[in-house]
Amino acid sequence: MEVEGQEGEDALLDHLRRLGEREVLSVGRLPITTLATWPFSVTSDIIVVQRRRRHYLTRHPELLELERYIIRAVRNPDQVRLGKRDDHTAIFYLRLEIGSWCVVPVWVSDDPARLNSIKTALLVDAQEARRRQKKERLVWQKEIR
Repeated sequence: MEVEGQEGEDALLDHLRRLGEREVLSVGRLPITTLATWPFSVTSDIIVVQRRRRHYLTRHPELLELERYIIRAVRNPDQVRLGKRDDHTAIFYLRLEIGSWCVVPVWVSDDPARLNSIKTALLVDAQEARRRQKKERLVWQKEIR
């Protein structure tokens, strides 16, 4: 499902909310300019599975109404960073209008049988985002025009 714009985002969000237990939903791609950071990646596609969705909604129930930002973070991030503990983790950051950030860690797969997948998602304030970012390596940042 690759429909652009608001209509595409709404359709993706609707599918995400109806995701079956064994379904996989493609929600975005690793930006092409980041692929050198993860040369072992077998694909640039990023998916979400119901088990991981349940994980982030259980830990961060406020995301139920804000899942749109998770999709936006993966599809159009402000930054992508390398995880501090695991070189298989790409961390997507999206700055929100309310001054906070949507943070989406993605497991980058080196196994052809597994796809890159969202591990969790959370909202953090600007101070917490800066604290996290200091410990991570910037891989890609959106150009400000």
